[in-house]
Parts: sequence; C-alpha cells; structure tokens
Amino acid sequence: MPTISTTLKAMRQRISRSKSDLVTGLATGGSSTTLTATGEIALRAAGSLQGAEISIVAGTASVVTRRVSAHTVASGVATLTAGAGSTTWTTPDATSEYEIHMLNGRGGSKAQYDDAINAAIDSQADFQTTDLDDVSLAAELGYGAGVSNIGLRRNEYPIPASFNYVNEVWFLAGSPATRHPTGSLTSFRAVGNATASRRVGQGFKVPQAGFYQYFSIYMKKQAAPTDNWTLQIETDTAGLPSGTLVTGGTSGTVAGSLLHVQSRFVVFTMASPVYLSANTQYHWTLQRASDTVDATNYLWVGEDTAGGYGDGTASIWNTTWGAIAGSPDFIFAVSPAGVSWVRLAPANIEYVGTTAAALRFKKLPVEGTPIRLVGRGAIARVSAETDAIPIDPDYCERYATTYLESQLAGYSRADNHNQAMQAALQGLALLPQRRMLPAANSIRVR
Repeated sequence: MPTISTTLKAMRQRISRSKSDLVTGLATGGSSTTLTATGEIALRAAGSLQGAEISIVAGTASVVTRRVSAHTVASGVATLTAGAGSTTWTTPDATSEYEIHMLNGRGGSKAQYDDAINAAIDSQADFQTTDLDDVSLAAELGYGAGVSNIGLRRNEYPIPASFNYVNEVWFLAGSPATRHPTGSLTSFRAVGNATASRRVGQGFKVPQAGFYQYFSIYMKKQAAPTDNWTLQIETDTAGLPSGTLVTGGTSGTVAGSLLHVQSRFVVFTMASPVYLSANTQYHWTLQRASDTVDATNYLWVGEDTAGGYGDGTASIWNTTWGAIAGSPDFIFAVSPAGVSWVRLAPANIEYVGTTAAALRFKKLPVEGTPIRLVGRGAIARVSAETDAIPIDPDYCERYATTYLESQLAGYSRADNHNQAMQAALQGLALLPQRRMLPAANSIRVR
C-alpha cells in the first residue's frame, strides 16, 4: 500500500478551506497576547476576525488555540489580540504558522475539525491496517560455558503488541560477529535505578573490519519503565568507555514499555551502520535516552560473573566510567550490516496465544541472530500536527465533512449545515471503502 503523506494539519486545512473557513500564514511577530502578520490576513477589514479562533500550529508558540478579541490593521500589518482571560502564549515570530477558523460564523473550531478527522479514521479501523517491520528480537539457544543453564533455550518469542497479523518471519543470514551467550548467564545487574548505575557498558572486539548495525543485549525490566532506552558505541580508554562515540554510534531508541519482565535479547538497531576496525577495543554503553534514574522502574542486564568473554569486560558509570569488581561480562551479540535476510518457511512457525501472543519456531539460527517480523497492525488516531493520516485522503475528507456537519446541524450559523451534510453523504457513498485482506499464510494475533 503506498505511503499516505497527508498530515493532520494538511487535512484540517483542506477541509476548512473547502468550507471557506481558513486563513493561514506566517506571523511576523507579536507578544504574549498578540500576533502580527501581513499578507491575506492584512487585507481583511479591521474587526472582521473578531470572535474567530486562532491557532498557532507550527514553529514558535505551537500548538496553542485562542479566541480573537480584537483585530486591527495598520500599514499593511494585521494585529490579532487574544481574548481577555486567555492564557498567554510564547511570543510568536517569523516561524509561527497560524490558522484562523470560525470565520463569520462559518465552519468549526480546530478541535472540531480534528475530532472529525479522527472519526473518519475510527470508521476504517476494521477495514484497514498499516505495514509493520520490526527487528526487536534475537535467537536464544542457551549454549555457552554455563552448561547447567542449557534450559535458557527459548522456543517461544513474544509478538510485539502493535501487530494484528504476522505475515513473514526472517532471520539475518550472517551469524553474529562476536557474542557472549546466554549459557554463560549467572546473574543480572540493574541499570538506570541509581546514580551509581545510571549506565552500563561492555568492551568487545570484532574479528573483521566492516559495518555493524544490530546489537542484541540480554535484559528484562523491573516494574514498568515507560521512557526510551538507547545504546551507544564508544572508543576505548584504558579498558573503559572513552566517552567518544564512533561515527554514527547512537542507536534508535527502544521503549521501556515494550520490554518484558522475563529476560530476553533486545535488539538495538543503529540508524546507520557503524564502521568498526578488526581486533580493536570498543564498548557498547546502555542508558536511558534522558540519562536520568528511576529507583522503581528500570532494567536488568544479564551478566556472567565469571567473566568468560575475553575481548573486553563490563563497566559501570558513577559520574565517571569504572570497572566492576570481579571483571564480569554482559550477555550480548553484535551482528553485521549489509547481510541479507532469510525467510523462515511457514511450516516452521507456530502461533501460541494461550496467555500472551507468541511465536514458536521449529528452527533457530545461531544465538544472538536478529529476528525480523513483517506484518500489519491497527491504524491509529492522529494528534500531532505532522502525524500522517492512515486512510485514503479523499475518504477522510468526505467522512470528516459529513461528521462535522452532523455535529453542527441545528446550530445557528451562517451555513445550512443540514443541507451540507446531505451533500457530503452523497459524495461519501461514491467512495468505496478499502479493505485490507491479510496475506496468504499470515498469522492473526488474537
């Protein structure tokens, strides 16, 4: 399905413009209670916008909405004043994009337009889905020095909550370049719960120079962290992280809310592959994206207290980086970029949904290998101005217009909303609803 680029702001302006209920442009300045602008707004008669609603939807002072209590024009510059008692806003400047609605008793407020757009999205929730492509899991086999821990082999892997259907499962074709396996796990170390453990790190080396992108860290959550976590790749100073990142050495974030209380590999994906030299000491470091602490909601990272990795050791941050007593190692894997993916045959995948949605794989690659799930998820309402509308724009416009007119019908306004609603309904009936059928052999997540 092609990407739909129409945003909430663009759709609202499209609908309100069709109702002659939009004045928009960039401010030239203002104060905590005023906005000044030139252009179309300055061509309107002084006082004609009094009583209308003004919203700053982008740039400085966004997003705020106020009622206009005064409208003056002088020397080609319009000045709008927010109504008495209105909360002040940040002083607008040349980046502040404004919208004005409810012109001369027409149309609706910004909130009413937004509600109508989301009503259109809700109407398609049972018929449309959105593409999902997720690399957050990695294979766990339980092999390693700690033979007694062989029971750590994982056969069932949780399906991310965003999936309604899983269409395909893929494994990264290449084995991890370096790893410390789950079979060596002996304990867990807390991270992000106190200043003395705000960050943790692990030294590592790769045997071959090249680009690397996937870093699988064995972890679990404590209580319910909701903030984002990030991983960085740093150079080395005397066996500890140097604080200097390699080029592109910050991963995409992983939401704490998506982690599990049961330990598993979590894959941190670098936005762009990082180049690492062969047999050179590097460190991955893990922390909250905000670099703060929470004594209740945090993470545990799998640890080998025997320190059996050999190409680096674990470290911890307590205002500076320091070694951990006993020189333990964390459980992790590092996988290369630019490697193709191998699709797992449907016969080797089984859905398990007794307590929580999961997939059981009959075949697994080398431990630490990233697992990629491709499927479809539910469309979602929009709230941010730049959020993309997840349904057909024409359908959204017609349905939202119908919904808006039905909400305004019966009110004393300049337009005949009953008549407009009937016209919108007739147009809506001409637009077929798109139904997204699941792919062959897809797994429905229940």
